[in-house]
Amino acid sequence: MHTAEGDSGLRIGVLLPTRQGTGFDAAPLATALELAEQAEALGLDSVFAGESILARPRHDPYTVLGAVAARTERIALGTSVALVALHPPLLLAQRLATLDALSGGRLVVGAGLGIDHPGTRAEFAAAGVPFEERVGRLVATVQACRALLGAGDAAQADDAPGRRTKYWDLRGVALATRPARPGGPPFWVGSTLARERALERAGRVFDGWIPTAPSAEAYGAGWKGVRSAAVAAGRAPAALTPAVYLTVSLARDAAGAEAALRAYIEPYYQVPFDVMRRVQGMFAGTAADCAEWLAGYARAGVRHFVLRTPDLASHLEPLAREVAPRLRELGSRTA
Repeated sequence: MHTAEGDSGLRIGVLLPTRQGTGFDAAPLATALELAEQAEALGLDSVFAGESILARPRHDPYTVLGAVAARTERIALGTSVALVALHPPLLLAQRLATLDALSGGRLVVGAGLGIDHPGTRAEFAAAGVPFEERVGRLVATVQACRALLGAGDAAQADDAPGRRTKYWDLRGVALATRPARPGGPPFWVGSTLARERALERAGRVFDGWIPTAPSAEAYGAGWKGVRSAAVAAGRAPAALTPAVYLTVSLARDAAGAEAALRAYIEPYYQVPFDVMRRVQGMFAGTAADCAEWLAGYARAGVRHFVLRTPDLASHLEPLAREVAPRLRELGSRTA
């Protein structure tokens, strides 16, 4: 993964526009691929794609990232977030192994539960997955993918975590399709900051944490809980990636930036903007002020930023040329 000189380990990525559906101004898929190429050329570190089939319809992220992998060389590719509980683990593991191999080991799997919303519940029902099982299936699917993608006796053993659960029996199943990265891609989790059990699960099971923290202070408190859970589980906290998923709207006029952000968020979630900004980190203003705002998250522990924008085509260059250098400069002072 690309490391900018003097960046103190900070990584900065963007969410690709892959959304579809009635009432949403969907960008052509070719635009997303071109933006991914531009992000790499501009020196950004990663591009991510979200997953939703019905609730917030968008193109399949694994297929999109496969196309991005073929058109790029360095930039990391990720899902933010994938609803892994919707997928049978054998099929998902094969898909991830293929994508990781195609990208040369650049894949990161950001996984989530999906917001508890009627649309999300309907999506799970249509996929034949009980919504009330989504937490257990999330953990078990990640564990099963690790077993299927891992090498050595421990991963192949019938008692490896995720092989035999109340949802499936994968004892004796061996997946010949291999990822480029030994053991397969890392799994990050997007979780609420309000539930101690979610923080404990992040530290105990996953390789990284990527919440939509509404403030740097909230992120810092949650990250402390994740680290404590990792230690309690006998894991090294340094092995976990502290990431965050934030939404930013840039303009020289702060009022105009906020109007654009509001117009983007309210149709997306179908709830008032002021409600969403209480639970998700959002910024509207100038590039310089954005870098200062993001630096607060870096001081709270963030090392990988995934930034969503109302319009990536108009935001990509300011993010790469103005926000990222300033953020890395500020981050070097807090490392």
